[in-house]
Amino acid sequence: MLDRIFPKEKSFFPLFLQISDCLTESSTLFVKLLEDSNFRENGAHQIKEIEAKADGLGHKVLHLLHENFITPFDRIHIQQLVSKLDEIIDLTYAISERVLMYEFTHITPDTMDLALKCKESALILGQLIPELERVKKPKDALRYCVDIHRIENEADLIFRKSLKNLFQNETDWKKFIKQKEINEMLESITDRAEDVANLVEGIILEYA
Repeated sequence: MLDRIFPKEKSFFPLFLQISDCLTESSTLFVKLLEDSNFRENGAHQIKEIEAKADGLGHKVLHLLHENFITPFDRIHIQQLVSKLDEIIDLTYAISERVLMYEFTHITPDTMDLALKCKESALILGQLIPELERVKKPKDALRYCVDIHRIENEADLIFRKSLKNLFQNETDWKKFIKQKEINEMLESITDRAEDVANLVEGIILEYA
Protein backbone atom coordinates (compact mmCIF):
# COMPACT_ATOMS: atom_id res chain seq x y z
CA MET A 1 0.00 0.00 0.00
CA LEU A 2 2.74 2.47 1.01
CA ASP A 3 4.69 1.66 -2.17
CA ARG A 4 1.72 2.92 -4.17
CA ILE A 5 1.43 6.09 -2.07
CA PHE A 6 5.17 6.85 -2.07
CA PRO A 7 6.40 6.86 -5.67
CA LYS A 8 9.71 5.32 -6.68
CA GLU A 9 10.76 8.43 -8.63
CA LYS A 10 14.36 9.00 -7.53
CA SER A 11 15.65 11.54 -10.05
CA PHE A 12 14.89 14.50 -7.78
CA PHE A 13 17.11 13.40 -4.90
CA PRO A 14 20.49 13.65 -6.67
CA LEU A 15 19.61 17.24 -7.57
CA PHE A 16 18.65 18.02 -3.97
CA LEU A 17 22.02 16.65 -2.86
CA GLN A 18 23.93 18.68 -5.46
CA ILE A 19 22.18 21.88 -4.35
CA SER A 20 22.97 21.16 -0.70
CA ASP A 21 26.60 20.53 -1.74
CA CYS A 22 26.62 23.98 -3.32
CA LEU A 23 25.35 25.37 -0.04
CA THR A 24 28.07 23.78 2.08
CA GLU A 25 30.79 24.70 -0.43
CA SER A 26 29.75 28.36 -0.59
CA SER A 27 29.49 28.63 3.19
CA THR A 28 32.92 27.07 3.68
CA LEU A 29 34.44 29.40 1.11
CA PHE A 30 32.84 32.40 2.77
CA VAL A 31 34.43 31.62 6.13
CA LYS A 32 37.80 31.20 4.40
CA LEU A 33 37.22 34.51 2.63
CA LEU A 34 36.75 36.27 5.97
CA GLU A 35 39.76 34.57 7.53
CA ASP A 36 42.15 35.38 4.67
CA SER A 37 42.00 38.86 3.13
CA ASN A 38 44.20 37.68 0.24
CA PHE A 39 41.54 35.11 -0.69
CA ARG A 40 38.59 37.51 -0.75
CA GLU A 41 38.42 38.34 -4.43
CA ASN A 42 39.08 34.77 -5.53
CA GLY A 43 36.71 33.42 -2.90
CA ALA A 44 33.90 35.75 -3.95
CA HIS A 45 34.43 34.67 -7.57
CA GLN A 46 34.22 30.99 -6.60
CA ILE A 47 31.05 31.61 -4.61
CA LYS A 48 29.56 33.38 -7.63
CA GLU A 49 30.27 30.31 -9.76
CA ILE A 50 28.66 28.06 -7.16
CA GLU A 51 25.63 30.35 -7.02
CA ALA A 52 25.24 30.09 -10.80
CA LYS A 53 25.59 26.29 -10.61
CA ALA A 54 22.90 26.12 -7.91
CA ASP A 55 20.56 28.23 -10.08
CA GLY A 56 21.05 25.76 -12.91
CA LEU A 57 20.29 22.82 -10.64
CA GLY A 58 17.16 24.58 -9.41
CA HIS A 59 15.96 24.99 -13.00
CA LYS A 60 16.56 21.27 -13.56
CA VAL A 61 14.33 20.48 -10.58
CA LEU A 62 11.58 22.71 -11.96
CA HIS A 63 11.94 21.04 -15.34
CA LEU A 64 11.54 17.64 -13.68
CA LEU A 65 8.39 18.89 -11.96
CA HIS A 66 6.91 19.77 -15.34
CA GLU A 67 8.01 16.47 -16.88
CA ASN A 68 6.99 14.06 -14.13
CA PHE A 69 3.53 13.27 -12.83
CA ILE A 70 5.06 11.25 -9.98
CA THR A 71 7.10 13.21 -7.43
CA PRO A 72 8.63 12.09 -4.11
CA PHE A 73 6.45 14.55 -2.19
CA ASP A 74 4.17 17.51 -2.88
CA ARG A 75 5.23 19.72 -5.77
CA ILE A 76 4.86 22.87 -3.70
CA HIS A 77 7.19 21.40 -1.05
CA ILE A 78 9.79 20.63 -3.71
CA GLN A 79 9.56 24.16 -5.08
CA GLN A 80 9.84 25.64 -1.60
CA LEU A 81 12.80 23.45 -0.68
CA VAL A 82 14.78 24.42 -3.78
CA SER A 83 13.84 28.07 -3.39
CA LYS A 84 14.86 28.25 0.28
CA LEU A 85 18.19 26.53 -0.31
CA ASP A 86 18.85 28.85 -3.24
CA GLU A 87 18.07 31.88 -1.07
CA ILE A 88 20.83 30.87 1.36
CA ILE A 89 23.37 30.51 -1.45
CA ASP A 90 22.28 33.83 -2.98
CA LEU A 91 22.68 35.55 0.39
CA THR A 92 26.13 34.05 0.87
CA TYR A 93 27.19 35.40 -2.50
CA ALA A 94 25.65 38.80 -1.79
CA ILE A 95 27.53 39.09 1.51
CA SER A 96 30.82 38.07 -0.10
CA GLU A 97 30.35 40.85 -2.67
CA ARG A 98 29.68 43.38 0.08
CA VAL A 99 32.79 42.35 1.99
CA LEU A 100 34.76 43.17 -1.17
CA MET A 101 32.85 46.36 -1.93
CA TYR A 102 33.17 47.71 1.61
CA GLU A 103 36.89 46.86 1.70
CA PHE A 104 36.87 45.57 5.24
CA THR A 105 40.33 45.65 6.76
CA HIS A 106 39.18 44.05 10.00
CA ILE A 107 36.57 41.34 10.53
CA THR A 108 35.04 41.66 13.97
CA PRO A 109 34.76 38.62 16.26
CA ASP A 110 30.95 38.94 16.13
CA THR A 111 30.94 38.79 12.34
CA MET A 112 33.23 35.77 12.35
CA ASP A 113 31.07 34.04 14.95
CA LEU A 114 27.98 34.64 12.82
CA ALA A 115 29.75 33.33 9.72
CA LEU A 116 30.75 30.19 11.62
CA LYS A 117 27.12 29.70 12.69
CA CYS A 118 26.09 29.99 9.05
CA LYS A 119 28.67 27.39 8.09
CA GLU A 120 27.51 25.09 10.91
CA SER A 121 23.89 25.35 9.79
CA ALA A 122 24.93 24.69 6.16
CA LEU A 123 26.86 21.56 7.14
CA ILE A 124 23.86 20.26 9.09
CA LEU A 125 21.57 21.01 6.14
CA GLY A 126 24.02 18.92 4.12
CA GLN A 127 23.23 16.04 6.47
CA LEU A 128 19.51 16.79 6.61
CA ILE A 129 18.74 16.90 2.88
CA PRO A 130 19.75 13.25 2.21
CA GLU A 131 17.29 12.20 4.91
CA LEU A 132 14.42 13.29 2.67
CA GLU A 133 14.91 10.04 0.78
CA ARG A 134 14.29 8.21 4.08
CA VAL A 135 11.34 10.29 5.18
CA LYS A 136 9.54 7.26 6.63
CA LYS A 137 12.44 6.88 9.09
CA PRO A 138 12.68 10.46 10.35
CA LYS A 139 14.68 10.07 13.57
CA ASP A 140 17.94 11.49 12.21
CA ALA A 141 16.18 14.17 10.16
CA LEU A 142 14.33 15.46 13.22
CA ARG A 143 17.57 15.55 15.20
CA TYR A 144 19.20 17.66 12.50
CA CYS A 145 16.19 19.99 12.53
CA VAL A 146 16.59 20.49 16.27
CA ASP A 147 20.26 21.34 15.71
CA ILE A 148 19.35 23.95 13.10
CA HIS A 149 16.80 25.56 15.45
CA ARG A 150 19.50 25.70 18.13
CA ILE A 151 21.96 27.37 15.79
CA GLU A 152 19.39 29.98 14.78
CA ASN A 153 18.81 30.85 18.42
CA GLU A 154 22.56 31.10 19.04
CA ALA A 155 23.04 33.30 15.97
CA ASP A 156 20.23 35.58 17.15
CA LEU A 157 22.02 36.08 20.48
CA ILE A 158 25.32 36.80 18.71
CA PHE A 159 23.60 39.34 16.46
CA ARG A 160 22.06 41.15 19.44
CA LYS A 161 25.47 41.25 21.09
CA SER A 162 27.00 42.61 17.87
CA LEU A 163 24.47 45.46 17.84
CA LYS A 164 25.32 46.33 21.42
CA ASN A 165 29.04 46.29 20.62
CA LEU A 166 28.53 48.48 17.56
CA PHE A 167 26.48 51.07 19.46
CA GLN A 168 29.01 51.17 22.26
CA ASN A 169 32.26 51.09 20.29
CA GLU A 170 31.83 52.21 16.67
CA THR A 171 31.94 55.99 16.22
CA ASP A 172 32.34 56.02 12.43
CA TRP A 173 28.75 55.94 11.13
CA LYS A 174 29.80 54.56 7.72
CA LYS A 175 31.58 51.62 9.34
CA PHE A 176 28.60 51.19 11.65
CA ILE A 177 26.13 50.90 8.76
CA LYS A 178 28.36 48.54 6.77
CA GLN A 179 29.05 46.25 9.72
CA LYS A 180 25.42 46.19 10.80
CA GLU A 181 24.28 45.25 7.30
CA ILE A 182 26.78 42.39 7.02
CA ASN A 183 25.80 41.01 10.42
CA GLU A 184 22.09 41.30 9.65
CA MET A 185 22.54 39.37 6.41
CA LEU A 186 24.54 36.66 8.16
CA GLU A 187 21.90 36.29 10.85
CA SER A 188 19.23 36.06 8.16
CA ILE A 189 21.04 33.05 6.66
CA THR A 190 20.43 31.10 9.87
CA ASP A 191 16.79 32.21 9.65
CA ARG A 192 16.58 30.76 6.14
CA ALA A 193 18.20 27.54 7.35
CA GLU A 194 15.53 27.33 10.02
CA ASP A 195 12.90 27.81 7.29
CA VAL A 196 14.30 24.72 5.57
CA ALA A 197 14.17 22.78 8.84
CA ASN A 198 10.54 23.84 9.35
CA LEU A 199 9.70 22.74 5.82
CA VAL A 200 11.34 19.34 6.32
CA GLU A 201 9.48 18.89 9.58
CA GLY A 202 6.23 19.58 7.73
CA ILE A 203 7.11 17.02 5.05
CA ILE A 204 7.88 14.47 7.75
CA LEU A 205 4.56 15.10 9.47
CA GLU A 206 2.74 14.54 6.18
CA TYR A 207 4.60 11.51 4.89
CA ALA A 208 6.32 9.66 7.76
